[in-house]
Amino acid sequence: MKKSEENLNVINNFILYYTHDDKEMKCDEMYQAAIDYIEEDWVDGKPADEE
Repeated sequence: MKKSEENLNVINNFILYYTHDDKEMKCDEMYQAAIDYIEEDWVDGKPADEE
């Protein structure tokens, strides 16, 4: 598993934890934001798509 995939799993687990009682939250938008963030993040000094 790539480091970026591990990071995305951690963020998704946090979203589930944070929103589990709040039916008003827009989880899909938060998940997409997490995916966008991970894709733009540089892990270990290189873009995620170069891992």
